[in-house]
Amino acid sequence: MCFDEEEAGARTLGDFVSTCCPRLRKLEIWGLKKLTQLVLCTEALEELDVNYSNDLQKLDVNAPNLRVLGIKLFIISLPLIDENSNKHLVVGIVAPMLEEIDMHIWADRLDMHIHDRTSVRHLRNLGLRMRGQYSCNTDYGLWRLKNCPNIEHLDIYLRHMFSMNGLIDLMDKGAPRLHKVRSMVVKTSYLWPEHRFVTCVRPLLLMCPGLRSFCVKISGRDKVS
Repeated sequence: MCFDEEEAGARTLGDFVSTCCPRLRKLEIWGLKKLTQLVLCTEALEELDVNYSNDLQKLDVNAPNLRVLGIKLFIISLPLIDENSNKHLVVGIVAPMLEEIDMHIWADRLDMHIHDRTSVRHLRNLGLRMRGQYSCNTDYGLWRLKNCPNIEHLDIYLRHMFSMNGLIDLMDKGAPRLHKVRSMVVKTSYLWPEHRFVTCVRPLLLMCPGLRSFCVKISGRDKVS
């Protein structure tokens, strides 16, 4: 099906969801082309997953019963840091019941607004890049750590880039103390030098003094240990 999101008076995907599917509980969007904006205002929606719709410039969601939010978008120009890039993404989420966020966003410019984050308990697949000047800002993992004060479960993916120098100390970047976190899963690849992996995991443990469960998953070419 085709929607015209820019022509005045045309039927949009947001219109279709709100008018034709008023009782919709779960919406998954994968790889839509030419979708520059998505505006959703739906009361029944509980799960939203937006994946690889890389023409998207605006995502605006008002869903009072939304509990699970997943966003995976790659909207970036090359080279990685380009001051002249005009690729800009605006994300606005109003979901007072939101409990879980699974988010990977690469964007040259990102305006992120998630209102009332006090209900969030689980950050899933939170990406942290631990090397280079721009590491902590690449996919906004540290922003989520700082702005979700009541999280209890952390699922973190540590990324290691050999092309960038200088390990990041999260404590120096203003990482918060997360006293309510009880469980943490750290995932990474086999490419990490052992001593550097330990150096990066240590501040994660210091952030969570109330931790009761800790799991490390290291993936290789054919296995996870």
